[in-house]
Amino acid sequence: MSDVLIVTVKAQAGAEPITISPSSWSYRGPDGQPATVMGTSGVTHVLAKSSLIVAVSFPSAAAGGKLTLGGWLTKQCPSGSFSVVMNVS
Repeated sequence: MSDVLIVTVKAQAGAEPITISPSSWSYRGPDGQPATVMGTSGVTHVLAKSSLIVAVSFPSAAAGGKLTLGGWLTKQCPSGSFSVVMNVS
């Protein structure tokens, strides 16, 4: 695949399990242009006190932007939602 940015994220849960939603994550490149998820490893549940690696891909995107990801605390869905913005290098 050419011109595809693949980002890997380690999702780690504390005492409570979390649910993540990689298919709804978004990326904004260094030029400010948004990119939509093209594909993901699809894993959504992170058990308490465990972690997993998620891969998401964005077409026609370059590193140097910001990834916005989110999910929720599984036992508090949907009121326990969270969102994180990460730099992608």
